[in-house]
Amino acid sequence: MIKVILKITQAEKIKTLETSSKAIIFMIPLLYILLLVFRLFGFIMPWFILSIILFMSWGLAFLQFFLVKKKWLIDQSYGGLFTFAIVVLIALGVFFSGAGISPFIWVAVFVALFDTLNYDLRRGMLVAIFFAATLWLAFVLQTLGMISFQVVMPGFSPGQNLKFILSALVGDTMIFLLGPLAVDFLSDQLRREKSEATELAIDKEKSYHIALSIMEDLEDARKQLEKNNQELKKMDKVKDEFLALVTHDLKTPLVPILGYSDILLGNMVGDLSDQQKSFIDIIKREANKLRGMIDAILDYTRAEFGRIILTREVFSINVEIVEAVEEIKPQADQAKIEIALDLPSAEMQINGDKNMIARVI
Repeated sequence: MIKVILKITQAEKIKTLETSSKAIIFMIPLLYILLLVFRLFGFIMPWFILSIILFMSWGLAFLQFFLVKKKWLIDQSYGGLFTFAIVVLIALGVFFSGAGISPFIWVAVFVALFDTLNYDLRRGMLVAIFFAATLWLAFVLQTLGMISFQVVMPGFSPGQNLKFILSALVGDTMIFLLGPLAVDFLSDQLRREKSEATELAIDKEKSYHIALSIMEDLEDARKQLEKNNQELKKMDKVKDEFLALVTHDLKTPLVPILGYSDILLGNMVGDLSDQQKSFIDIIKREANKLRGMIDAILDYTRAEFGRIILTREVFSINVEIVEAVEEIKPQADQAKIEIALDLPSAEMQINGDKNMIARVI
């Protein structure tokens, strides 16, 4: 509620200021006509009246400047009323003070430059051309004797200083016409530099946000990788525990198989025929191979951690090949597949891990 009241109060202040300013602006042409009538009837224009006009023109110029800077005078047409009022005041001052020697010129220069800077070059040039034309009109009128400098400069003879006045008029005209062009050029340069600086700032801001976004994505990816790594470690731990349990359970039934095989082969329960001994040898050998496979599972786990150990020894590869054929011969006979084995008569001795090579064969 307080904010709403403050906004309404501010709006009322601006509205009151606009109403007062418009009243002053529309009173100035009436003052101009009144003073012109006084002049035509021969009334002398004293200095204090010219001073009042000068102060009013400066006051309106600075009021316009203040309102534009405060962004209270955004409307181009309303800004045009201010310029019109100031133009009338300065023209009045120049007309009655005698052309090029008037302090009103500086107000005129200010208004022309200000309008160029805050509106556009066309408006500033129109103001400058109007002031220059007013100066030359006043000079022509006083040269023809229609205006006298005696009002503001007693004893001054324009005919004796014609060259001085002409040079002053030419100089003032150049200031009027070149000033807005210079201001427009400089303001364009400033706007261009400001635009480039703004674009650079925007690009820098965008780059900063892009870099920040990339850093955030990288941080999220790092956290995700760390999370995945922890999960993989947990899975590896579960796998190792599972393999340890499985290998232990698989090895347990092999102990009595190998033990009873040794008892039978040692004739501890009676004599066995050669065929029976051959079958029991196969059972014992296959049990040992099964134990080797279980050890291979453990070796796989050890290999992951670089802890696998090879037991090197010199042995006959012929024996390993014959045992491999005997292992698969019963299945081959059932499938009616004949296995032919052709080995050299000489034993082939190699140096390596016997169990590992047997697994390969």
